[in-house]
Amino acid sequence: MGGGSDLQRLSGGENCVLGMVTGVMAKACNYPFLVWKNTVQQGLKISLDPRIVYRGLPMACLNLGGTNAVQFGSTGVFQRLLATTGVSQDAVTVGGSFLGGAASGVPCSIWELCMIQQQRFGGSILGTPARFVNEYGTSALSRGVTMTVGREAMFTMSMLGITPLIQQRLVESSGVEKNTALAIGARSEALTLTLTLTRTLTTLTLTLTLTRRSLEPSSPARSRTRWTRSRRACRAT
Repeated sequence: MGGGSDLQRLSGGENCVLGMVTGVMAKACNYPFLVWKNTVQQGLKISLDPRIVYRGLPMACLNLGGTNAVQFGSTGVFQRLLATTGVSQDAVTVGGSFLGGAASGVPCSIWELCMIQQQRFGGSILGTPARFVNEYGTSALSRGVTMTVGREAMFTMSMLGITPLIQQRLVESSGVEKNTALAIGARSEALTLTLTLTRTLTTLTLTLTLTRRSLEPSSPARSRTRWTRSRRACRAT
């Protein structure tokens, strides 16, 4: 599988392409479920209208494709670096994937912020981040970055580190068929880290990126209020 020590044998470009292709294909398949999950977490009514369900899909593909590309590429780099320190191969596999996931959390935070805002309020790929910068400054783009870094670090460690190790141990000790061992490993880590720690961090990220007061599009009344205050301030000076 594309994990464990495999990423050390691929070039940086090969790892990035591998991650991008798998990310885009996965998001194209599961995007409606992501939208419905976010809708339920916000306490909103689920919509079956394709115009709403698939709103933000291009940004979502950019998000997961780009994030996976960074994860696969960075994991390979960090694993090669850790391999030179003399630590065990297991530590190289798990530690490299953890660091690779953490590195992917920074760009993922910005992409996911734009994606969630598009799901909720609409807008274009370029127009959504531009609105943040114009109305709230560049600091708005970093909202939720800490939770995203933590989530991606744990998720990537599970996907590219722990799952391949479980697969390897099952094949070596029990003689289980390789693909069966992979399925068991993936399910094991999904029922532990992915559905516990990363689930909590995902919910916190969604909460931070949808704080109404700081990121909701300004209403006409709020815009007029800011304009009136600006005029008063100019007159006072």
